[in-house]
Amino acid sequence: MTIKSIIPFVVLTLALCSASAQSTKEKLSVYGAGRFMLQNNSRSGALFEESIIQGDTLAPDTVNPRKELSGFALFDLGFHFRPNNKTEIKAQTRVNGDLDGFWGAGIGFTFRELYIRGVLKDVIQYRVGDLDLKMTPFTIYNNHADLRRHSTSPLQVYSDINEYENFSRENRWRQQGLQTSFALNIGSKNTLDVHAHLTKDRQTDFFFVPDRLMSGGQLIFNRKGLGRIGYHVNGFWEIEETSQFAEGTSATTVHSLSAAVMPLKDQPWVFYGEGSTSYQGYNEIDNAPEMDNGLATTIGIRKPIKNEEWGYYGEWLSVSSEFRSPAAQSRRLNPSALNTNLPYQTNSELQRPVTIYDMVQDPNVYNRSIQYNLAEYNPVLSNAMPYGKATPNRQGLLVGAGREKDSTMVSKVSFDGGWLTEISGRGINEYRTFLFADAFVQLDITQQTGWKNQTLVELHTQFENTSRDGLSSETEALQGIGAVDLSSSLFEVSVSQELSDGFFVDLGVLSFNGSGNEFIAQRNAFDQVQDYFAVDYDLTETTFYGGVRFAFSANSNFLVQYRNSTIENGNDPANDYTWNQLMMVYNLFF
Repeated sequence: MTIKSIIPFVVLTLALCSASAQSTKEKLSVYGAGRFMLQNNSRSGALFEESIIQGDTLAPDTVNPRKELSGFALFDLGFHFRPNNKTEIKAQTRVNGDLDGFWGAGIGFTFRELYIRGVLKDVIQYRVGDLDLKMTPFTIYNNHADLRRHSTSPLQVYSDINEYENFSRENRWRQQGLQTSFALNIGSKNTLDVHAHLTKDRQTDFFFVPDRLMSGGQLIFNRKGLGRIGYHVNGFWEIEETSQFAEGTSATTVHSLSAAVMPLKDQPWVFYGEGSTSYQGYNEIDNAPEMDNGLATTIGIRKPIKNEEWGYYGEWLSVSSEFRSPAAQSRRLNPSALNTNLPYQTNSELQRPVTIYDMVQDPNVYNRSIQYNLAEYNPVLSNAMPYGKATPNRQGLLVGAGREKDSTMVSKVSFDGGWLTEISGRGINEYRTFLFADAFVQLDITQQTGWKNQTLVELHTQFENTSRDGLSSETEALQGIGAVDLSSSLFEVSVSQELSDGFFVDLGVLSFNGSGNEFIAQRNAFDQVQDYFAVDYDLTETTFYGGVRFAFSANSNFLVQYRNSTIENGNDPANDYTWNQLMMVYNLFF
């Protein structure tokens, strides 16, 4: 920590405190979070034992640790300053220290959040600094991570931490720049909302990589009692002059029209749809391709969940192979991320693959920035829509239903599913077919058990299947080449018993299985498919966990949890292992 990094924070703090003291009104408040985490991890199994595979003797892992004790404490302190009734400033700093940082040696000091927002002339709202952007699934949208659409109550603490650390709440992307908006009244029933943003998506390296900016906005016309129509635009463009040796620039633009109307009187049904077109081009870059316009459309009908009644939706989705929208196609999960815990394995010190439980509890396996090109993904984790609704080369039907606060023991139930196919073949003329389903049920069986305190049972299951017929050929050697059959399933069940007010005992099981084959596309720097390579999967992960958690308040909780995970790879049994972990977490938001 340097003097230069401290000075801005000290000056800002003194200024805020000074301004606050000049008025009897409350101009200064604080917010933030605190967290303490202690982990005791240990591994055992075939990875650390001598193995004989197909007659070959494989040495055990004698390089990487079998046991690890780690932990940290952090404190985020934010200042919310209101110099007047039209301006507010938020600034948050983080102080964190590792368990191994004795005598303050491991303490770090960083700024985590800083922005100013206000109103000009009582009309135009603005925000400068950190922004949280979201528009539509085809323009700007931070899709849920693979397999993590829902979280059971014992694991919700981790989900809250992951979203907080990566600024991904409500499917938003954290960016830095300027945002403005204002609203116009058009008659007594009509309004027009105007939004615009400009952010810096990438910093130049001053040599070969130029600055990249993101800009866009939306016009939304609202008719009271009927619905809305919106125009949305978002684009990325590079400034060649910011990089001395840049060969040229690239640019991507997405234009979208959306609508959601309720034309039936006294009926809650909503008819909605969106149509988008994209263009990705290159200027003065050698070997750059001529890119076609991409198209994406969706049209559907839904009945929102309301008043303890069932809600439903059904929609048709079609996205062309050429459709490109980085802010909607960026992935939250990074399957190649370096794990926080026990990151390496084997004597070659290979990076340990991300497990399902890493996805549950490790914020570092998630992306915090928008990726310009289509990012890699693991098909066994998500293959139907790895980039959300904006996944290129998909068309088909999406359906869902849900209900909350049922009068019976069902507290919440939801189902999402779909049937999709490719629009154009990849590698061969046959098309892949994708089936997927996701279901979540929360049962409050307190009355059924007759116990005074709450008893919750939660179930979550997710299934995907990808299939494709192989080549049909009179040549026997070619018959069936290119066939795909890949399936994966996730199953979670947890039981939470409240012993006293806010104090729960939890037990749970999380199981994942993925097997089959797929062909993964190799893309060049222009996102063009150059080749395919075949991959086989035979993965199993089973986790049993149990512990206690106590909610001091709605924003403060303490968790002690023990879990046992067995990770098996049928294609690489020598690296199978068992992972035991004791976790203590105290998490506070204020």
